[in-house]
Amino acid sequence: MNAAKDAILQTLTQLRTFLAQESVPRLSEADTKANFIEPLVAALGWSGIGVVTREYYVRNSQEFIDYVMAGPSGLGAKPGPLLAIEAKALQSDLTEKNAAQLIQYCSVEGIEWAALTNGRELQFFNTFLKPDLSAKRVLRLDLLAFNNDEEFDILSEQLWQLSRESMTTEGSRAWLNQLRLDNAVREIMLNPGSSTIRQLRRALGDAEVKASTQELVQWFRTHLNAPITRVGPLMTAGSSKATVARVEPHTKSLDAQGNQALLEALQMIVNERFPDVSWRVLKYYTAAECDGQTFMAVRKRGTGLVLGLTLPVDISSPALTDNAGEFNWGRMTKIARVESPIEVDDTLLNLMDAARQHAGRDRVKQHFGVTLRDLLDAGVLEPETPLIFTAGSRELARATLTATGEIMWEGQPYRSLSDKTFARLLAPTRDTVNGWTHWMAELPSGRQSLAKLRAEYMARSQQSTTA
Repeated sequence: MNAAKDAILQTLTQLRTFLAQESVPRLSEADTKANFIEPLVAALGWSGIGVVTREYYVRNSQEFIDYVMAGPSGLGAKPGPLLAIEAKALQSDLTEKNAAQLIQYCSVEGIEWAALTNGRELQFFNTFLKPDLSAKRVLRLDLLAFNNDEEFDILSEQLWQLSRESMTTEGSRAWLNQLRLDNAVREIMLNPGSSTIRQLRRALGDAEVKASTQELVQWFRTHLNAPITRVGPLMTAGSSKATVARVEPHTKSLDAQGNQALLEALQMIVNERFPDVSWRVLKYYTAAECDGQTFMAVRKRGTGLVLGLTLPVDISSPALTDNAGEFNWGRMTKIARVESPIEVDDTLLNLMDAARQHAGRDRVKQHFGVTLRDLLDAGVLEPETPLIFTAGSRELARATLTATGEIMWEGQPYRSLSDKTFARLLAPTRDTVNGWTHWMAELPSGRQSLAKLRAEYMARSQQSTTA
């Protein structure tokens, strides 16, 4: 192992020296491979006939993958393709198109692991992960992001996930599982809108412990500490099995968890500026809502975030571009991109505020003069009808309707649908809510909003008046 680290360090030191020249020659892809990529591949244990195939032919596309590494696919089985590496010239950028093409080739050939590198940057993928390219990219490294022995140790142990030893002893899989577990737990426990946080809050209430969703999230943020940045087999002499290691964050090495930490920072900043905002975690993005209206959708992309905003189509700002297919949602008219919490500044927050106002532009406050007792007297609702307080698709509370037109929730009667107690279920500091739109009635015919039942009651009343 020490020999491998020395070989990696020697190659990266040569690369650093090469790039430090006053006038750096532009290297071809072939020279980049020969001088920097192939020495790293060999240091990671990939060498020999039958182990490394150069210019691997992909029959379906009639294209070639620069390197495909073979490893045992099962006990007693013949070696099969395990890792594909696509190389680019040193001064070339690694584009999303490059990555997508490599993933496509691997999918055709059934190769689970893939890497894309120009000798200076390296991106590592598990091609079996779903749903998109961003999810498949599990590690992103600047190979020169070290200034001392400790930082090099961190970098080399991350790079070791591509080694022959790590891949053939399930070390890479153990590393990936731990990485995904850490990411998933954080996404659930650090999201104020997650159902798990709500369930925990109710369980704490049963134990007579009061805590807002924000307080719970802050508790987990404090106790979870920093995300895992180094997980996997330690490069120590005689080591043959994966050992999980946890260290302090290495700010110069980027991995797939960077955008999750960025999402959490974005949510904290938005919640501080707009206390009435609630969040919904959906399959492909996280939505921000105000009074039940979605005004922003957030997707993870690479190490950053893409924000879709519900803004007038004619609005312009240097921070915005038009939504050209990033979100398949017509109301998300504008796009903003964020790579750092610093970019969530007053300009972007003001644009979010404009999106909040625009999302609710069609809502007109009206006084209808209708009460729950009116709906009871008209037979629209029956006593003991189950009521559900919702925010979008989320259920926040369950109650029943009393014979006197009150809401019975947790043993306490409430006369107003819009009581501030219910408003604070949406946000701890919120005092107002339109209860008619947030409360649903569970009827034999299905779930109906009280606002819809009220509208039907008023329509019938108007017809009987004019008849």
